[in-house]
Amino acid sequence: GSRKTDVGTPRNETLIVDILSGRQADPKRINPYLPGAVAADAGLHQLVFSNLWEIDTVNGKQIPDLAATMPEPLDNSMKKFRFKVQEGLTWSDGKPFTAEDVEFTSNMILETPELPYSGYFKTLVKSMKAVDKYTVEVETVKPETRLAQKLGVVIFGNSFKVVPKHIWKNKDPTKFAFTDPIGVGPYVLKE
Repeated sequence: GSRKTDVGTPRNETLIVDILSGRQADPKRINPYLPGAVAADAGLHQLVFSNLWEIDTVNGKQIPDLAATMPEPLDNSMKKFRFKVQEGLTWSDGKPFTAEDVEFTSNMILETPELPYSGYFKTLVKSMKAVDKYTVEVETVKPETRLAQKLGVVIFGNSFKVVPKHIWKNKDPTKFAFTDPIGVGPYVLKE
């Protein structure tokens, strides 16, 4: 029981995560939408952030994560979809996670062309609207049969990371470092 890690923390209380891409240039830059931010393979994808849809890599099936349902087409155009988000989830600061966070994140990306992900996102999503606390309606730019794959995990990670509206609403997403990330994942970053 009293074994220590090489940095002096108790081993049985320390989670060690491989960083496949090596040392991070700026470990305090955690905003997932900024170039040079801490890479997804640095453990944040699995530990702090959650995706709308995850994948069970054993059987290859996509499963809801932050979302409670898979996207359901609203008509035959394959351009309008609805999905529910999980009820009862909270951000790591205790505030409720809702469909409004999803709408806010989408609008932020669409309205901020300086974010590298914005260019791709604009070719996919026309709008995301929270129609109530737990329901999101999505309109795509063109017919889309693989929305969950494009906005969720298919092998590892996804660039669409829902951010907390209550933290980000007054921030400039092109400058905000998000050094103390608030997520819906199973862990909180201590330092």
